Amino acid sequence: MNFSGRRVDYDAFKALNDAYLVFDGRLVIDAGFHTNDPIIRAAGPLTKFARSYHAEHLCHAEFSPKDVGVELAGVLLPLLDPTLEPELEPEPSRGADPDELIPVYAQPKTRGAKLPGGYSYLHVTKPAANTPLTSSTAPTRYVGTGWSSKAAFGPIFLSVLYQGGVTDLTGVTGAAETGDYFRLFLNQYGLVESITCFSKEPIPVSNYLCLYGKHELLLNRLCARFDEGLIRDLYSYFKERWCLAIYHDRFVDFEEEVRQIMKSATVEGEDDLLSVHELIQKMVEEELVISEDPNVYLQNVFAKSDGLAPLKRGVLNYLKYNRYHLTMYAQPESM
Repeated sequence: MNFSGRRVDYDAFKALNDAYLVFDGRLVIDAGFHTNDPIIRAAGPLTKFARSYHAEHLCHAEFSPKDVGVELAGVLLPLLDPTLEPELEPEPSRGADPDELIPVYAQPKTRGAKLPGGYSYLHVTKPAANTPLTSSTAPTRYVGTGWSSKAAFGPIFLSVLYQGGVTDLTGVTGAAETGDYFRLFLNQYGLVESITCFSKEPIPVSNYLCLYGKHELLLNRLCARFDEGLIRDLYSYFKERWCLAIYHDRFVDFEEEVRQIMKSATVEGEDDLLSVHELIQKMVEEELVISEDPNVYLQNVFAKSDGLAPLKRGVLNYLKYNRYHLTMYAQPESM
């Protein structure tokens, strides 16, 4: 087993160098995957962006390979597929403009392995270069209702870390020694930002990837249940039947539908109708001063908006269209 850092193979370097391709520790490319030879494109951890982008920390190795591959396929497909009709006015290839920003990908980085002893390992984290989690979550002090960083419920804990007004949540069950370690890291907005699993049992990777980026309220009020001591094992928790709606392959489309409903929802402002987005923007820019809790205020405003009915209808339609897989949810006609 070799744990040394990844380096460029000498034969690969020699081939690139002999082809007169610019090599600066890695193969240099632009935002459109072009090397200095316009007919040669490259992607992957062997590459880096040109220094003119000032983005040394945003090479492809810091993003999801699948995300990068999809982007590259989209660039190459019009060049390779003879069935595609050429555009009347072809757009300039991506990266041709030196001022164009480099692409930034949203899908998480995933690393996993089958380790000696029959253990399975999975680590899912946000893309791009990150500060090591141990330093980024080093607490200055703890706040909360009796939570600590070591033990609150036997082998389970939820630590609330306060750093300059930003609260992060870390939930852990099990231990590496017993082969049932599960760690969730939630950012200050309550979104799942990191997942780490170390288990004797096979890990359902595709299911756990669906948890990334989800809010803790969507995960059946995860933080409240931790606080009440109701979650003894995260592996068992995420096997419960309520999770199947989130694991469903059409849930991504449903989320997009909800976003569109939220964008189009309007409320009555002082002078005219405002979208919920515009209302939140006014609150952020302090153009709208409210005396109550912002979350409570927004909930009350949305309840009176024209977006609540479409949102309820969208949820019921999602459950109805997928009733054969989501039989655990009650349908209106069965009530």
